[in-house]
Amino acid sequence: MAGINAVLNLRGQEPFILGRHEAYIGVLIDDLISFGVDEPYRLFTSRAEYRLNLRIDNADRRLLPYGFKLGLISEEEYQKFLEKQERIKQAIELLRQKKIQDEKGEPVPAVNYLRKPGINWEMVAEKIEVLPGLSREEIRSIESEVKYEGYLKKQEKEITRIMKLDSFPIPPGINFREVPGLTREQVEKLEKNRPENMGQVKKIAGITPAAVYNIYLYVEVIRKKNLGIDVPRGTCEPDE
Repeated sequence: MAGINAVLNLRGQEPFILGRHEAYIGVLIDDLISFGVDEPYRLFTSRAEYRLNLRIDNADRRLLPYGFKLGLISEEEYQKFLEKQERIKQAIELLRQKKIQDEKGEPVPAVNYLRKPGINWEMVAEKIEVLPGLSREEIRSIESEVKYEGYLKKQEKEITRIMKLDSFPIPPGINFREVPGLTREQVEKLEKNRPENMGQVKKIAGITPAAVYNIYLYVEVIRKKNLGIDVPRGTCEPDE
């Protein structure tokens, strides 16, 4: 990461930053920059709130496109990656189309059958014709995508929501003393750090989720008033 950004800096380009949802090194760097280090830092999986998305079987899908864009991956390697992703996509689509008789003798989509506890790819392949020539790595990726599909979709929605909130801008001249519900200590930390968006607010030590929500409401009220939008009475309004 340091080498990549050193070159980008020399070229006058924007820095390369990996999000917490994209890689463990993104979690590590964000932790060190946001919270500092008072004791030896150890990167446990529990530090990553989106660890279900940070699996070994999808590491290439998460990171290889970046490597290709940055010139670290050859055209040939990237093409092999695209072909692998296409095979995985075709295999999952085939599972959605095919039917398997379950324990009760009722036909169910093969993809639903694979989701059952204790069922693996080999058991499915014994019952229906599957896409041939898949590697063990590709099969593992298919099993993970199918079995955790519901959880992954839920996590993707959460990532989108959090990213949208994190990028919500905070006016540079905001008076944090006027935000209802903040303690004196929280106000002092906010005034010292002067966060530019809600993502930076969340990373300030001592700022609770309730405080984050109050700041968001206060800024949203200001934004709507500036746009001439009526704000319902009782909302977290700034002093006139």
